[in-house]
Amino acid sequence: MMNKGAFIMLRGSDDGSKLAYPDEENLISEILKLTLKAKGVSDRLNGRKIFNQLWRAGFRNIKMLYDIKDTVGMDFDERHDLFIESFNYRKDYYKKLMNAEPENEQHKQDHKRMVEALDELEILFENESFYYCETDYIAIGQR
Repeated sequence: MMNKGAFIMLRGSDDGSKLAYPDEENLISEILKLTLKAKGVSDRLNGRKIFNQLWRAGFRNIKMLYDIKDTVGMDFDERHDLFIESFNYRKDYYKKLMNAEPENEQHKQDHKRMVEALDELEILFENESFYYCETDYIAIGQR
C-alpha cells in the first residue's frame, strides 16, 4: 500500500550480466546453469525485469541506475571478496537439497560439480589478468 506520489526503490541482480575472460572451461556458464537447475533458487534473472514489473504495477517516472563491479585494479583480497559475494554461496543450494533429500544421487552429483567448478573459478579470480564484471540494477519509480 503506497500513497499516490510515493517512491519505491528496488535493487536486483541478473546472472546474465556476469562476464569473464579468460574462461576457457566455461565455468561461469556452468555455475549459472547449475544454479538455475537447483530447486528453490530465487529469480537469478530479475534485473532485466524490474523496469517492466514496476511499469505494469502502475509506477511511472522510473529511473534505472546501474552498479557495475569488476576486477580491474582490485588487489588479491578485493578479488577474493568479490568472488565470495558473487559465487561462493551457490554451493549451499545443493547442500540444502541434499539435506532435504539425502537419497537423491543427482543432488550429490550436482553439489560435487558445483564445488569443483567454484574451486576452479576461485583460482581464476586470483590471477590479476582475469577479468570479471557484473551489474546490479537499481530502479526508482513513483506511484
